[in-house]
Amino acid sequence: GLAPVRRWKWEVFYYPHIALFPVVVVFACLHQIRVAVALSFALLLLVVDLGVRGWNVLRNSAKVVSVSTAEDIVTVSLRNRDGFTSEMGQYIFLCLPSYSLFQWHPFTLVPVVPVAPAPPSGPPVAVE
Repeated sequence: GLAPVRRWKWEVFYYPHIALFPVVVVFACLHQIRVAVALSFALLLLVVDLGVRGWNVLRNSAKVVSVSTAEDIVTVSLRNRDGFTSEMGQYIFLCLPSYSLFQWHPFTLVPVVPVAPAPPSGPPVAVE
């Protein structure tokens, strides 16, 4: 990809590469059967990885309590799921649909001690 295009708009570079990857693999396998043999294990791992990610996305959704911004920091407060615990230094990836449906951004977990008794769904967890 051209460096100016990558810097200008990452999606213009990224999504065509993702969409055309299966086409390249199919034609490479048709061209040389050894390519199919060499790529079969890697493609199996890719399919399993995408399946696990999809399952986790569907299973591990959370309710947003509040969103605030201060300078370059975005703070998102989530309602904690039952049995979820976090420690300092852990992070999660969040999809922000109002920004992009396909981008996942890392947020650092910061446990919050509630001032009031925790609701039945557990104490909130703030992510930055």
